[in-house]
Amino acid sequence: MLCLRKGGNMLEISFLATELAFSAIWLFARLSKWKRQQRIDWKQEAVLLLMYVNLAVIIRFVFFPRDLVDGHVQPLVFEATAIFPLRINLVPLVHLFDYDSFRDVIWNVVGNTVMFIPSGILLPIVYRQLSSFWKVVAAGALISLCTEILQLPFPSRASDIDDLILNMLGVVAGYGIYAAFKNLSDNSRFAGIKTNKNLMRDTTLKKYTAPIIMLAVFETIAVTLWVTKDNIFYFFNFSYIGCSIALGILLFIRKHKYARRIVQLLVGLYMLIYLGLICGENMQIEGFWYYLFTGVFEAATIHYAVAKIFGPLIFGRGWCGYACWTAMVLDFLPYKVPVQPRKKLGWIRYVTFVVSLIFVASLFLAHVGNLERIMFWAFIVGNVVYYAVGIILACVYKDNRAFCKYICPVTVFLKPMSYYALVRVTCDKEKCVSCGKCKSICPMNVDVTDNSRKRENGTECILCMECVRNCPKSAL
Repeated sequence: MLCLRKGGNMLEISFLATELAFSAIWLFARLSKWKRQQRIDWKQEAVLLLMYVNLAVIIRFVFFPRDLVDGHVQPLVFEATAIFPLRINLVPLVHLFDYDSFRDVIWNVVGNTVMFIPSGILLPIVYRQLSSFWKVVAAGALISLCTEILQLPFPSRASDIDDLILNMLGVVAGYGIYAAFKNLSDNSRFAGIKTNKNLMRDTTLKKYTAPIIMLAVFETIAVTLWVTKDNIFYFFNFSYIGCSIALGILLFIRKHKYARRIVQLLVGLYMLIYLGLICGENMQIEGFWYYLFTGVFEAATIHYAVAKIFGPLIFGRGWCGYACWTAMVLDFLPYKVPVQPRKKLGWIRYVTFVVSLIFVASLFLAHVGNLERIMFWAFIVGNVVYYAVGIILACVYKDNRAFCKYICPVTVFLKPMSYYALVRVTCDKEKCVSCGKCKSICPMNVDVTDNSRKRENGTECILCMECVRNCPKSAL
């Protein structure tokens, strides 16, 4: 349903119509700002986009019925004759547990708290005026109060002070996450920098913006999928991955030697052992084809959409450097820096891509039964084959990442999207002395001194940051 529908004194407002109107207003405001400034700050726009998504989730969760009917969000109903008496509770905590089931109680308490956590993180980042705890809490309370007041005319909704309290707890928790990173940055010391205290604080806080934004991105995804799929697993799943990646970025900023390896183990083992072996989900490309053919947006299809199809538009091939369970093992081999020129074997990845597609398609065309069991064993066998081939190639070519360069079918999705990645390594030409150190230690043979999108092997960068760590002039 794309538009409003009237019927006597009743008016139905669809979620899609609301989001389209909200999106149009948001886009008009951003276009007007760009026109006035004559430039686009992409980092700021990324944070503002997160704020927009957070507000969209709040609208969905607060105003529209939680349960889906035939996979669709049910409309918000306005009925003029049913406005009074107002459905409002001003006594705190009295009706907090007045629900039909314990599951509904958990949904209400956790949902109202969690969906405002991103607000607590993003508000002080987007608006510098909201730098203090009380200002952020006041802004969050104002947003929550507005949502409660706007619910008053709708007979299917109720305004409750408990919701306001829970929302504010979420804002406080979010601000706590923001403040934790801010305190770390305030306590940092950079050798060789002689400047005043305020400038140092601004500089260090800017450096710690990356893990905050990354955590906010994954929390937004977590809450969005939880609300839209009505499955709290997605909240815990993406929250865990977001926290792991944010931790890794934080450790890298703190110059921890094994920052990336820690993230690889946290995420890779979780997906391989828990999701794959324990839960029986095939998260390889065969699992993606399986769910795609069944027409279900679950498990592997969500994983691929977030990490390998749309995610690379933001973080490129960060998946390969920080989360891939195949590369997690291969990176422990001794051939960390390739000693031979790159081979012209990249065409093999397209063969393995097509083979995986044909394998799953043939199962459907042949009407083979017990497909879920077959997919589980395909996951096990596929990983054994991947590890065996990856180790053999690494030993033959003296290159840990030979499998990633020549065989991995997932790169067929990753490479074209990574071309437009927002997060990428760039070179300060004024600092660069063309020593060649970055090229010699890059595991993917990327020419990071070239800032163009068409640089050599540009779509192969896994954001391992070895070039940044080893640059003698800090030019990257």
